[in-house]
This record gives sequence, C-alpha cells and structure tokens, in this order.
Amino acid sequence: MATQTGEQYWNLVTAFPCKGFVLDLNHIELSAIIRQSTSKRISDKHVAYLAEELTALANQSYCAVKKTSPMMEEVKYYSGGYLDFLNADILF
Repeated sequence: MATQTGEQYWNLVTAFPCKGFVLDLNHIELSAIIRQSTSKRISDKHVAYLAEELTALANQSYCAVKKTSPMMEEVKYYSGGYLDFLNADILF
C-alpha cells in the first residue's frame, strides 16, 4: 500500500474510497474483501497485515466528504476505470 500501482491497490481504493467503508466492517468482513481484491493467492498472514494496516490508516485519517456523497461514487468509478486500463491488453 506504499505505492499507488498495481491491481490490488486500486481494487482497495474502489472498495474503500474513505475511512467509513473500512471502519464499518469487522475484521472477518474486511479480510474477505481484501482477499477478493486480488486475482493472486495471498497468505492469511498477509491478508491480516493488510486488514490491520487499513484499519490503522482509517483511524488516523479524516474524510472531507460524507460516505454518502456522490464523490464516493466518482472515486469508485475512476478507480475502476484505471483498473480496466491496467488490465487492458493494448498494443501500440
């Protein structure tokens, strides 16, 4: 999560555009979403680490807009579009 590259990062941005989406889930639900955020097989230890990191970051952050704001849908839309771009097999 230190860099903004890769499919998993942008899947997590799409799933959790603000801290409210993270803090509304318990550890099991959060872990399940993290596991589904990648097409690669990741260990339970790594999933637990990512869940703890997301929760810690969510507790330290402040969301400037409400969870119900249309801006949250925009974040999901644009991060999903970027994911589509990353996964596209474009030949130049």
